[in-house]
Amino acid sequence: MCKYEEVNERYFVCCYDRLYVEDSRFLIVEPKFHVSKLSFESTLEIARSVGMEQVSEPKFSFDRAVLLKFASGKRV
Repeated sequence: MCKYEEVNERYFVCCYDRLYVEDSRFLIVEPKFHVSKLSFESTLEIARSVGMEQVSEPKFSFDRAVLLKFASGKRV
């Protein structure tokens, strides 16, 4: 099972292996009072390091959010 509380490269590889469908999207939403901006940015850097790219930044009240996908032609 992919467990977000332990985010690292392995987490995103796990999600890729279990959930990847061509052109699929991956939404991360975290409450601002629970996860710092620095920690959220760190998660995004890890996602980018395994070949994910940002699609958009959906707006949610009181939350940080990002919609990601695996970049075309990139595999972990």
